[in-house]
Amino acid sequence: MNRIYFILGCCFISLGIGLICLWLNNRHEGISISVTDTQNTYTISATYPQNQTENIKNYLKNSLKPASIFRNSNDLDEEIILADQTRFHIKTSNGRFYLKMDKTINSGKSVRWIKTLAEGINFKGS
Repeated sequence: MNRIYFILGCCFISLGIGLICLWLNNRHEGISISVTDTQNTYTISATYPQNQTENIKNYLKNSLKPASIFRNSNDLDEEIILADQTRFHIKTSNGRFYLKMDKTINSGKSVRWIKTLAEGINFKGS
C-alpha cells in the first residue's frame, strides 16, 4: 500500500514540474535578440513580450512609409522591395520578429539604413 502512495506521489510531482516548465516556456516575458552580420547577409531575429507586437508593427509602418507592408494582421512573411530598390525578407508575428537582408544585392546605403532601422526597434516598448 505504501508503494502505491509513493508511485502516485512521484507522478503528481512529475506532473507539477512538467506543468510549471510548460507555463514558464509560454510566458514570453523575456526578450531575446540575435543579430548576425556577415560579409553577405545581415540578419536580426527577436522574440519579445506579445503585448509589444503593436508597438513594433507601428514602428515598422512609420519607418517604411510610404511602403505599406501590413495588411490587417500582425503576421507578415514576405520579400519587401522599397522604392529605392532596397530588398529584404521580413517575418513577423505576435512576439516574434525576423529580418534578413542580402548585402550582395543591396547598396551600402541600403544596408546602413536597414541596420539603423533594426537598431531603432524598441522591443521593451517603453
